[in-house]
Amino acid sequence: MTLAGLLANPASPLSEGDWRSLERLGAIWSPDVSRDPTETKATRPDGTSIDVLRFFDAKKFTPILLLPDDPVGVVSVELSGGPFAKASVENLVSGARRDFDLRGGNKLSLDLSKGPLAVALTPASRPGGEAKTSVE
Repeated sequence: MTLAGLLANPASPLSEGDWRSLERLGAIWSPDVSRDPTETKATRPDGTSIDVLRFFDAKKFTPILLLPDDPVGVVSVELSGGPFAKASVENLVSGARRDFDLRGGNKLSLDLSKGPLAVALTPASRPGGEAKTSVE
């Protein structure tokens, strides 16, 4: 399954695996998720780039990246808009999940040969801690 063009051919029905991938993607979406125009680049070892769709969850305050499957395999994703503490990565085909400790790093290497990935980035704490307010 590829993220872009999944429904481009109405003559070709979705497989059971495609439906499971859509369900996994659907679990990410909420009314608080919208398109994020922040440019995000993913680069193959040969220097060519691939498209990254970027969204933002305003309730969780986390960017969400969607990367298509790519037979080349490993890409380096530039993490603009950081710093980030953690990347939670889910393979949309297999459902496999893994968290990566970013420690404020600005790049993440991901293997796209096994299917498209959804990546939720958790912001790093700012110096001086987080300011919290409440309305009562």
